Amino acid sequence: MMRTDTIESVSVENLVSVLAQRRNVDPDHLLIFSDSTTLTTELLRLAEPTARMVVAGHATAELAIAADRAGISLEEVIGSSPFSGNGALILRQISSPDTVVFAGNPNRVTGQSYSLADLERIAKAVPRGMVIVDEYYLDHFGISAALMVDTSRKIIVLGSFAPTIENILSETGYVLACPEIIGRLEEQMCSSGPSLAICRKIASVLSGDEPLSRRFRELNDEALRVATGLNRLGVQCRITATDFLLMRVKEPKQVGNFLARHKIPIENLTGYPEMKHYIRYRISSFRANSQLVETFRRMPLEYYRMKTLDLRSQKLRLVEHSSRVPAGRERVAARNILTRAAGSNNRIVGRNRKPRTQVK
Repeated sequence: MMRTDTIESVSVENLVSVLAQRRNVDPDHLLIFSDSTTLTTELLRLAEPTARMVVAGHATAELAIAADRAGISLEEVIGSSPFSGNGALILRQISSPDTVVFAGNPNRVTGQSYSLADLERIAKAVPRGMVIVDEYYLDHFGISAALMVDTSRKIIVLGSFAPTIENILSETGYVLACPEIIGRLEEQMCSSGPSLAICRKIASVLSGDEPLSRRFRELNDEALRVATGLNRLGVQCRITATDFLLMRVKEPKQVGNFLARHKIPIENLTGYPEMKHYIRYRISSFRANSQLVETFRRMPLEYYRMKTLDLRSQKLRLVEHSSRVPAGRERVAARNILTRAAGSNNRIVGRNRKPRTQVK
């Protein structure tokens, strides 16, 4: 049996074998792909001709492109808070048993997440549909729906290698699904799989558990450090179970332009539903993160200081995540995220502190 901590030869078959062992599934339940948009498009084409897609939370541009190519309508379901998954709300939006539900766990835009118990209930509501769980940030979140693939033919898990190595493999990932769906995807995708160069990069990821664990700890520590520093300046921050930090500022455009002059990249999320005034910063090196805090220190207060607080709830789920208890490593990862997030969300201290007011 091939060891999971070493890969003797680089090939798609060997990578599938190693990855299947790590995800506790049979190899015929797993497919590695090299283009995520193409994979999602072909996956959506497996849906019933009359199906519609309900997106739990915000949809990325790539998902919208895939839905358009597949000819399936897309509806985003946000709820009262874009930062907290509401499984009951998603269930109410399912109008047909052939509905396709797409849930980022966590969501790639806001970090919103769903419990595995939520996903189980949703899967039962779509006996002729699909529940696609995007686990792009699994290594940050720590709770996976992989074990549900064996018990529910309707649950499909999308995994990624990208967050571990600075998006070098941003379009590459893998699918966990029942053998029937894996077989149909292989037939539809006219590709021999990832190139040898991509396979080598994937192999390097799968062979480096300890460095990656250390990196995730460093990212979590950096997110807390940056959020604390910005909160002291009066910048509202939300820590997420991802590699990015959400900030709520008065003038996102002016803040973005000011940061751009100092070569600090951010993304303006104001165009997303219920995300007015929000920007997103991807946690980077200690030096780059320190530069972000220092640049905000030099920024005019009127660019970022808000007179109100966004008190909408944020849940990083640990309770009732599933009827199945995940491995100890996954529980510890989730607990660490919760501990770090608890002290930072929605706090303002420092200069000219204002009374708390509910956002309207």
